[in-house]
Amino acid sequence: MSDTANVIGGGLKRRPWIGVTLGLIAGVTLCALAVRMWQRLESFGDAPQRLSAGEALQRARTQPVWVELTDAQFSCEGSVDLAGTRYGRLLAPSLGDAVALASADGPLCPPPGRPLTGAFDTMTDRQRSLLADRGLRAAADPAALVLSLKDGPDNARAGVWTLFGLAAAFFALAPVGYMIRSSDAKAARRAAGALPHAELRQRLARGNLRLRPRYLLSSLALTILFVPVLGAVTVIAGVGAAHIAREVLTQRARWAAAKPAAVEGPVFVSRHGETSWTDDYLTELAISFRVAGEEQEVTYLVAWAPRALPDIEVRENGHEFLTSAEPALRSPRLVIAAASAGTAASMLVLVLWFIRETWARFRSLRRAARSPEVVLLRLRDLREVRHNGFLSGWECEYLDARGKQRSETFGRLHPPALDDSGAHVLAVRPRDVPGAEPVPVAADGYPFRIAP
Repeated sequence: MSDTANVIGGGLKRRPWIGVTLGLIAGVTLCALAVRMWQRLESFGDAPQRLSAGEALQRARTQPVWVELTDAQFSCEGSVDLAGTRYGRLLAPSLGDAVALASADGPLCPPPGRPLTGAFDTMTDRQRSLLADRGLRAAADPAALVLSLKDGPDNARAGVWTLFGLAAAFFALAPVGYMIRSSDAKAARRAAGALPHAELRQRLARGNLRLRPRYLLSSLALTILFVPVLGAVTVIAGVGAAHIAREVLTQRARWAAAKPAAVEGPVFVSRHGETSWTDDYLTELAISFRVAGEEQEVTYLVAWAPRALPDIEVRENGHEFLTSAEPALRSPRLVIAAASAGTAASMLVLVLWFIRETWARFRSLRRAARSPEVVLLRLRDLREVRHNGFLSGWECEYLDARGKQRSETFGRLHPPALDDSGAHVLAVRPRDVPGAEPVPVAADGYPFRIAP
């Protein structure tokens, strides 16, 4: 992905007018879509119109309308779950032979007797195909509209501001080619103003160098950001592994201590992350049901899910709900627990290695600053590092004193210091520590601050 972005950025740098043209076209198109959605929002009004399903469907074919149906109900029988949304047929006497669907936000059917409020919309061919394949045959009717129970002024307003935000982003990114050109020109001017190799080497060899505050602050900031983030990942993965393992190993005892729950209506199983071409390798299995009028959901993180589960029984232990699906998910959950434990161990090793390497480098730099010895290291490769087309630094590969290949990354403002032939990179090591690893320096002496 990064290589592709760099290729695109390079093309925009050579022909920046392409980026301006595409950015303007995308921005204007998104603005037009936002205006259309704003018009749809205005047509909804401040309150839903109370209409029969037949009249609402007839109006929806010619204009956007926000309605509260007076004679319709959601048919849970034969309904299907698609991407966490429940789709079912809309039943109403006023519909006659017309076919209409309804979609509820979430895997559960709307409770009986609840007014159906929302807006009708068309379905894509992809939606029709997926719903029909899952058993909702009414979706195959090309004239069928779907009543989205989550649609309304709030949803339309969010869509309007999202489209305007995307349009503003495209307008801002339109001149990205000229921005890349300007950044590269600035880096070239900085490289041209660097000290000659002989003068830089002479100043470094004087001794009594100091580390630049910018280097110290960046190292400290990197440590402050890196260590807590990895530490948090370690803790989360470790706690998650312990929690899953405890639940799996104590499942029988918890099930025996629980009491049957008074479930209202059917129990639905949703496979979050499921796509049209995979039915096995899932990330999360969600079992949804309704107890005492409230929607409840029990989720299981699994490495894979069985194609079919037996009839699911729900039990309640205090505020915790248990399902009879847990024994069938024992192995997939233990695999997740083992993977989480391995991740936690790997992150802990990485944190300790990072702290050790950072401290060792800091000590080496301090020693080199007190009594520097300037050496030349044979350069193997020097290449630019770019992110989204912008120059972010240089990757320098060289051979150390023992002939081992090493790598050093230089920032955009500090290109590496090379000799006149360009075959060697300048480095500094402590004179009083035999065998110490040389540290390559930039053309301005970075990470050291050199006296004029």
